Amino acid sequence: MQEDKPGGHDLYPLGIFPRRMSMIHVSIKREDCTACSTCWETCPEVFEENGDDNFSQIREKYRADGGISEGKVPDNLKGCVGEAAALCPVQIISITEE
Repeated sequence: MQEDKPGGHDLYPLGIFPRRMSMIHVSIKREDCTACSTCWETCPEVFEENGDDNFSQIREKYRADGGISEGKVPDNLKGCVGEAAALCPVQIISITEE
């Protein structure tokens, strides 16, 4: 017989469960990118310069389905991504909540 834990759950005996991290979806219209560097200088955690065409792309760790123009980013980077989107001179970065 299994012994009862204080929180009533084997994995989280104190009854404190980890919060599910929410994600945001980031999209870049790369065909309209001017390679100005604003996004990757503002939010280097998420954006980087593509070595072939010098346009912006999503860093590999955040890419959705392997595409360089779409990503899923943790909510804690929302401010950084939002600032990059707001500063983009051609407004090609879009953000949607998951």
